Amino acid sequence: MEEGPLVFFVNGKRVEDAKVDPEETLLYYLRNTLKLCGTKLGCGEGGCGACTVMVSHFKDGKVVHRAVNACLAPVMSVHLCAVTTVEGIGSTKTKLHKVQRVLVENHGSQCGFCTPGIVMSMYTLLRTDPVPTEHMIERALQGNLCRCTGYRPILQGFKMFTAEGRIEDESNNSGGASGVVLSATIAARIRKKAKPQKLISRKTLRFPCTLPMMLLKSQFSHLNSRPETSARHFCLPVLELPGSVQTRSWTFLSSE
Repeated sequence: MEEGPLVFFVNGKRVEDAKVDPEETLLYYLRNTLKLCGTKLGCGEGGCGACTVMVSHFKDGKVVHRAVNACLAPVMSVHLCAVTTVEGIGSTKTKLHKVQRVLVENHGSQCGFCTPGIVMSMYTLLRTDPVPTEHMIERALQGNLCRCTGYRPILQGFKMFTAEGRIEDESNNSGGASGVVLSATIAARIRKKAKPQKLISRKTLRFPCTLPMMLLKSQFSHLNSRPETSARHFCLPVLELPGSVQTRSWTFLSSE
């Protein structure tokens, strides 16, 4: 049995360590030794996918890319492999990768804790198949949990990588936009379709989603029952089905 240091590559840089603890996980080594904290520690059991990284190695003379839960993988298991973390594909300091940019522009991230794992799962899929199907995308994200978005904006954004999504994106963004399925046309649709619906009293307010209620509790928290009121109107886009935009308008009565 050969003895020697652990040798692998992280984001293109060679790492060699002769004193690594063999029981240490890849996640612990990335975060604590290499200080690459984009890979998150979530459940620690391989269930949430927040720690996903891409591990590349040779098999039968070909490079194979795999999405790996770093919280379960022993650091010794990546000997002579190449590890890619979310820091290695793009950042705001350099340039966002198209997977990262799509999530941003389609509002596919809220708290952001799960986002690095989702990005790396999708990135690994694209390295394996540059034009995946929607089913392949759903399969690739099965190991990633998101408790905020409900997955719709994530899947809607990643749809642009499919053959159908690219055709739709080209038709919606004929001016050479950055590759967004919905956000490039949403403003124009709202301006054309939005018509204020005047509400007579606060008691008649009906909210089809929770977002207006959150606005009511924050921006419009000064609402009260004073008779001297004036109207304030605003419009909100409501994405109800993939590829469709519906607009809801409200007029609130304020004491200003």
